Amino acid sequence: MLVWLLLTLGAAPKASLLLDPPWSPIFKGQTATLTCKDPHSPAQGYWYHDKEFIKKSEKIQIKKTGCYKCKTDRSSVSDLVCVEFSSGWLVLQAQHPVFEGDDVTLRCQGKDDETIRERNYYKNREKLDGTHNLKSITVRSVSRDSSTYYCTASGKSLLSWTVTSSTLKIPVQELFPPPMLKASPSQPKEGSPVTLTCETRLPPQRSDVQLQFCFFREGQALGSGCSSSPELQIPAMWSEDARSYSCRAQTVTLSVTKRSPWSHIHVQSECLGAALPKPELAQESSTMTSASWDGHQDREGRPAVLAASF
Repeated sequence: MLVWLLLTLGAAPKASLLLDPPWSPIFKGQTATLTCKDPHSPAQGYWYHDKEFIKKSEKIQIKKTGCYKCKTDRSSVSDLVCVEFSSGWLVLQAQHPVFEGDDVTLRCQGKDDETIRERNYYKNREKLDGTHNLKSITVRSVSRDSSTYYCTASGKSLLSWTVTSSTLKIPVQELFPPPMLKASPSQPKEGSPVTLTCETRLPPQRSDVQLQFCFFREGQALGSGCSSSPELQIPAMWSEDARSYSCRAQTVTLSVTKRSPWSHIHVQSECLGAALPKPELAQESSTMTSASWDGHQDREGRPAVLAASF
């Protein structure tokens, strides 16, 4: 599916960055490695740190806080990856990378982890139930919201002590951009077919994610419902079909759902020769049906289906 989507969009795929170890923030004094990849393999990348070009190589080692990105000769610029090196004694780390809809592991790490006797986790300043004294927790199906997290660690030597980590906002990357609806031909002639395509793109790191696509005409769902195909063929367009259309792309689990803007399709009238006969309403069609998206149906209480009958 990823290859098809990239070819449809006709754009160079984004490079991606791999962080090793795959956690951030990191304690000061430690070293992390960033690898630049295009959809084919690791590649020689052009590296940028805080918008300044630094070098060309497949990998770089970093020891200071900053935001990094890269590109290769076969890819466009990657998303920005920001890595923090913390001078604190306790950090709450998030795995990397994280995309919309992912289940994310957070772990509460101390510089001297063996001295910690108790841990607690907080979201938006409220303690998370069921997380007491766990070395790590899982946050289900994250989104690009403003939620913040932190943890506390307690122990006892001569005296009891408690340390609080800095606040963490999970850096969630976009799983796929809002789709764009394309019609081919863009201005079909009356009686001719048209193909609707719902265009979007998955990142290389999530090329195994299965997407579903749904198509709509002014609130009415087209076809037999959502499917894995990003295309829908309408066998014949008529003057009354000159309306606004949109599509929706979503993960199978519905954890991420995005919709295209509405697009108006103009149908050119047949001016030469006798007027084309209009299709009659039919009970069934294997090519295109119209099921209600918002609960409405045709006047007979059935899904409205067009099939040509001459």
